[in-house]
Amino acid sequence: MKLYVNGCSFTHGHLPVDHPERIVDPTKPDQPYDWVWASRLKSHFDEVVNEAWRGCGNDRIVRRTINYLSKVPDPQNWTVIIQWTSIEREEWFDNDLGVWFNQVPHRVIYDDHAWQKVDLENKDRIDARGKTFEPFFALGMTDEHRLINLCKNIMVLEYFFQQKGFGNVFYTGMSLNCMLPYHFEILEESIRRNHMIDDQYISKDSPNKHILEVLYRSVSPGRFLQPISAVSRNNTLSKEDAHPNSEGHRLFYEYILYELERRNIL
Repeated sequence: MKLYVNGCSFTHGHLPVDHPERIVDPTKPDQPYDWVWASRLKSHFDEVVNEAWRGCGNDRIVRRTINYLSKVPDPQNWTVIIQWTSIEREEWFDNDLGVWFNQVPHRVIYDDHAWQKVDLENKDRIDARGKTFEPFFALGMTDEHRLINLCKNIMVLEYFFQQKGFGNVFYTGMSLNCMLPYHFEILEESIRRNHMIDDQYISKDSPNKHILEVLYRSVSPGRFLQPISAVSRNNTLSKEDAHPNSEGHRLFYEYILYELERRNIL
């Protein structure tokens, strides 16, 4: 059995800027660290492919997942775990360089492919272009719009996995905010209380409520696992940083291993 995972820094691995193991040469993108949860699973699989990248958005996760898995000849021998990331992240394509760039609300994120194309001559142009997207990505999109985009990304992968014959597919996330079940739990609680509550993205009176429910109900609930931050609990790099440390990744590795074993995948 082989394992494919994709996600953001919660799957790639994250270290403080001054950490001695952190790679600082942008022309040599660092590989996922040995202590992250996906790397810990290598002893249980014949092969583990981790295409996660720190700071990336869900569009990048979908694009790279399809690009890689569309070329494998044996989908029945693969387990896939997709770690959804912050729904505030987007991406855009640069025609001159022919690569994608991820956009968090406050800055541009260079993909691993982008690092190989960007040099000092065009870095200022890329950074300046990214700033033109900041107002739209930060203010021009509503929470419901972002959730609809997450649903679309899930639907794209669901269709792809079905067509290609990938049966062992699971979805986790960096936090509860990346998980569709969580948002519908919040909505149901809001309806019971008859008022909006904290962290609510979907209004009970929203014109988008029906389409969001239709998309969500079309995904098997068994595909959704707990998010990494919920499992790793307080094992973070610092009080200010939600990224799991090595112990947090170990806890999530044990959780994933348990879920795969109880489903008789391992």
